[in-house]
Amino acid sequence: MASSRFFITILALTCFLFTSEAKEIIVGGKENSWSIPPSPNFLNLWAEKTRFRIGDSLIFKFDGKTDSVLQVTRDDYNSCNKSKPIKEYKDGNTKIELSRSGAHYFISGTDGNCEKGEKLFVVVMSNKFKSSNAPASAPAPAPNQNSAAGDEFKLGFMGVAYWLLQHKGYEKDPAIVAKEAIQEATRNGSDVVLVDTAGRMQDNEPLMRALSKLIYLNNPDLVLFVGEALVGNDAVDQLSKFNQKLADLSSSPNPQLIDGILLTKFDTIDDKVGAALSMVYVSGAPVMFVGCGQSYTDLKKLNVKSIVKTLLK
Repeated sequence: MASSRFFITILALTCFLFTSEAKEIIVGGKENSWSIPPSPNFLNLWAEKTRFRIGDSLIFKFDGKTDSVLQVTRDDYNSCNKSKPIKEYKDGNTKIELSRSGAHYFISGTDGNCEKGEKLFVVVMSNKFKSSNAPASAPAPAPNQNSAAGDEFKLGFMGVAYWLLQHKGYEKDPAIVAKEAIQEATRNGSDVVLVDTAGRMQDNEPLMRALSKLIYLNNPDLVLFVGEALVGNDAVDQLSKFNQKLADLSSSPNPQLIDGILLTKFDTIDDKVGAALSMVYVSGAPVMFVGCGQSYTDLKKLNVKSIVKTLLK
């Protein structure tokens, strides 16, 4: 069975503030969409299709007599915990400015609504990335127990690379290395840290335990499963077992599991798209990107209409 990798994206607390044309975005795309949705993932599927920037505002329109909006932490979002919101909005026409990059989490304040899908998380992109004199490079993987000396950490985005951290020595703890990389990125004013782990099999317990520790210690905003589209239904089995291992080995009472999927070699499978749908169904995690080549620009968003058309042929 082919090995798989996790892409762990950690959005740093510091952010850049640059002027840009701010937008007011109605949640759900239309009036009164902040209510129990027709399907559990309805609001987040809408959010996936929308690009959010610093300075944009979310407009929640709802019946203020029977509902409310709670801005919460990720853990409270996952557990639908309404007891300690960051902020609560009850006016029925709420405008919330997205003033920082990273993930923002919202749930309904009405009993039972969050559990039925009235919840939303949006990821706000930075308006700008810093330039660097470092040569362009793909992100380097976090070392595992077999890493050699001189592992270099670089963050690359569309051909722009930033030098973040260089670790020397053998047998470094990847969770600690990632933590130090995040601290260095924060000091340098960076917005995004990508931690690309080494490839691993889901039944390799030492490596899965190290991965679980890395996630627990660093509390990432996004965990992406990276797998090959070519392996078909084997990828469904891999994804299920990765999630199970993360749940079993985590030190957290509410372990973070896979948030999204990146499928590589998607351009080679023609009309064999069933495995991708099965992965989404089994995990509840969306396919966020598909790889159609070997460069940054070959990462594409999944064209849902094209997939449906292929299935109906």
